[in-house]
Amino acid sequence: MQVQNQSVGGIGQSVRTVGLQFRFTNEALIPALIRALPAQQGSRSNSATGQEFITPTQDVGVADALAELDGLGYVLVDAFYQPRPASGGGKPAYIVRFVFARKEFAEPKPAFINIRDQVRLMLGAMLQESMWATQAYINPLFVDHELVEGEFAVMVNMTARTPLIDPATGRSIMVWPRGERSGKASDKVALAAEMELRFLADSIELLPVRCEADVAA
Repeated sequence: MQVQNQSVGGIGQSVRTVGLQFRFTNEALIPALIRALPAQQGSRSNSATGQEFITPTQDVGVADALAELDGLGYVLVDAFYQPRPASGGGKPAYIVRFVFARKEFAEPKPAFINIRDQVRLMLGAMLQESMWATQAYINPLFVDHELVEGEFAVMVNMTARTPLIDPATGRSIMVWPRGERSGKASDKVALAAEMELRFLADSIELLPVRCEADVAA
């Protein structure tokens, strides 16, 4: 899998790890079971030595990310959360990260294997039930603090969340079609993304959401 955009390309099958990282200000939204890291660990930005290849984009659909990573041979190997201090007058936050590795490098710890199926279900719900403000970086890969030449790590950051499902009813949130502000309630449509994050065989990119006919084809 390679990363393609205006500034990054041609790295072939060299993406060894992919991180899906979510940011919450509400601790209650953190999935149960996953381990906590102390606040001081990992405080350095993951993008400090990396290159942005998806600029911050609001309301991105990510529903297919888990299935596509599976299809490309990436295995969920870890998940954790970590408090982050407030910055710039904002609220303290929590990051929740899910780490995938190419199957030939997948070495999850036994403790994680025991809960992995449950964690996957929780991650699937986070991806299916919301749109996210999304940004992505490609970073040098370090193993045991040593740089691995020719291998890279991708980090996808998802911050502002836009729910697609009403938690009170479990149903899709309905909105007026774009450009309309009133009419019959039956005219409303389910809130949905217009752009989606795709993990493809030869790229990671944002693309227009596929219509049902495109998917069927």
